[in-house]
Amino acid sequence: MPVLQEYVHTVDKNAVEKKKRKKKGTRRGNNEGSIYQRSSDKIWVGMVTVGYKADGKPDRKPVYGKTQAEVIRKIAPLRQKILDSGYFTTMKVPNFQALFVEWFKIYKAPTLGSSLTERNHWARMKKHIFPVFGHMDVHNITNRRVQSFLNKKLDELDAGTVKNIK
Repeated sequence: MPVLQEYVHTVDKNAVEKKKRKKKGTRRGNNEGSIYQRSSDKIWVGMVTVGYKADGKPDRKPVYGKTQAEVIRKIAPLRQKILDSGYFTTMKVPNFQALFVEWFKIYKAPTLGSSLTERNHWARMKKHIFPVFGHMDVHNITNRRVQSFLNKKLDELDAGTVKNIK
């Protein structure tokens, strides 16, 4: 029995020592970038995501300094610019109509069954949806705009027609 107790005590002691040695990681908040010290030359580096490239990958801008405080000072204006004006992007954002046409052909049309049903869907989209939302970028279409559109259509049309448009 004493051997077992000695083993348990040793295991517990080792586990406690490992916990003490384990370095607790820290995490920066959103839009704060990342700051680290390069081990090769001991230069501090700060990376801030300033936007997105055409391929959708993040566009990150590095900032260098001799001290961590210096890098934090250099990052502050970049972060403020992002908070004021938002991320920039070089991606071409398709308008609603282009995305809808692609979605309809790939996902919706195969499930409709009848070509008459497909034609009816297209007619409703051309007559009601595309004139209002077709030219807009997708990120500009909000729930509030859609609801306002539907409320306006309820004043003009029968509730069943609006349900079909929806």
